[in-house]
Amino acid sequence: MNKRSFTLIELIIVIVLLGVVSSLGVGLLKIVFDGYIDAKNLFQLFYEAKFGSERIARELREAVPNSIVVDNDTITFTKFSKGGYYYKIYGADPSKDKIGITDNISLNIGDNISIYNTSAYQIYNNNSCDPINDNSSIYKIDNISDGYILCKRIFQDSPISKFYILEEVVTFKILNDQILRCSSANFSSYPVNSNCFALVNHVKSLKFTYNLGMYTINDQVVDIYLEMSKNNTNLNYKHKVHIRNTP
Repeated sequence: MNKRSFTLIELIIVIVLLGVVSSLGVGLLKIVFDGYIDAKNLFQLFYEAKFGSERIARELREAVPNSIVVDNDTITFTKFSKGGYYYKIYGADPSKDKIGITDNISLNIGDNISIYNTSAYQIYNNNSCDPINDNSSIYKIDNISDGYILCKRIFQDSPISKFYILEEVVTFKILNDQILRCSSANFSSYPVNSNCFALVNHVKSLKFTYNLGMYTINDQVVDIYLEMSKNNTNLNYKHKVHIRNTP
């Protein structure tokens, strides 16, 4: 019985065919693998952008009305911890006002409250307890005696007798490829450059716009624009925040 073996030409053809098939397979695998990596990067970028913008939005909704300052890639605002309604108590020191509170809220000596803030300048200055300067909407609680004695007279009462207890000044800004959150208990200046931590990574660019709108509730809008990038994968993300503006 004769046994037929492969010729050299046949072996060469088989090797060439195997090489072609292998190269095609590697190319297909590369396309699939690159697609998987891009999808994974996009998911991470989307999660980072969504988390960061929602965190900023949540804190913006706790901003003292009209305390927001935007400078392209930086936003600063003063947060309040609580808000309530007050009424005047007359017969106190003529150089200081005394108020009572209609809500179940307690104030402590040293607390700072805001009454009828209509501009950022009324927050960020050094005149909060200057008795001869009426450019500040911040009043410190000086004493507690059958009511709350403020550090000076109220320059302009809120039309709805509203007040806010100030908590901290917050700044969000970009540094290299990160969004930083910085905070301070000093209400005299902005932006804040202390107590900073990274909130979002892989940020290519950041922009805020602030639409003051009309003088109606929740008519002011902050838009957050994020351009994210990782390993040549890019993502654009936008988030709109409606905020209170009634002081």
